[in-house]
Amino acid sequence: MNPIPTARGLRFFAAVLAFALASGALAQTATPTVQKTLPEGKKIVEDTIEAMGGKEAIEKLESSKMMAEMSVGPNPAMAVMTTYWAKPDLFMMKQSVQGMVIILGYDGKIGWTSNPMSGGYELLEDEQIEQVRGQANMHGNITRMAEDFQELETVDLVDFEGQKCYKVRMVPKTDDESEEAQEEAPAPEQFSLFNAKTKLLDAMQMSQETPMGAMTVTIKFKDWKKINDVMFYHRMIVEQTGQPPMEMRYTQIEFNKVDPSVFEAPEAVKELAKEREEAKKQEEGEKPDAPGTDG
Repeated sequence: MNPIPTARGLRFFAAVLAFALASGALAQTATPTVQKTLPEGKKIVEDTIEAMGGKEAIEKLESSKMMAEMSVGPNPAMAVMTTYWAKPDLFMMKQSVQGMVIILGYDGKIGWTSNPMSGGYELLEDEQIEQVRGQANMHGNITRMAEDFQELETVDLVDFEGQKCYKVRMVPKTDDESEEAQEEAPAPEQFSLFNAKTKLLDAMQMSQETPMGAMTVTIKFKDWKKINDVMFYHRMIVEQTGQPPMEMRYTQIEFNKVDPSVFEAPEAVKELAKEREEAKKQEEGEKPDAPGTDG
């Protein structure tokens, strides 16, 4: 799992894993302090990359395997997740809950899922692949923040769980950035909290108005440790308004040891992809010619 989600990735990933995320503690505990001069958001992100080991060290990571135990509220180890990732954006996510295994995969061409509750294999649409893509790369979304967000604005220095953190407002890029599109479907407001002392990412927060009222999701990153010369968090706590917290605790993290065959789609999935492609070609062939194109 890449648990540093973008706005679009968080919504889809939470739905697939069927885990309730928990409370907007960030908004409640982050007390603004007065500071005249704040570092630019882009500079804060650059400092964070350096604190994690530097872009060069991060880019040496070609693949990863991560195992984590997930729990919701007081229920320990409700599920186990194994995530595989390889450059440029291949992924395989397996979640096991009480003997039931849910899988998400992408081999570079075909995106697919296997869920016993839905009756077997299903193909992912391009939009779904885009939403999940990169989520298995643990640090990719930090190193790509300048590309993924059209605006990084430092708005305050705040107290968060006993630490001084720079609060950076983040406006994600969208396919349609026109004013009309933004009014019809405004992007959720996002903030990141970067530890002023360690320079590492302590938390992310996303808020959005829903038919049921304001919804706040807070993601906390804890227990940062160095592996392969790069710092990685080993615990992630996700809180959503009105829900018990979900915690993911990493029990194994390995790099550059993943066999490429891990990402290969099953034969049944390849057949589904072939059938979809043939149906698409047939549909395009049946479309009437545009006026004036015959003879």
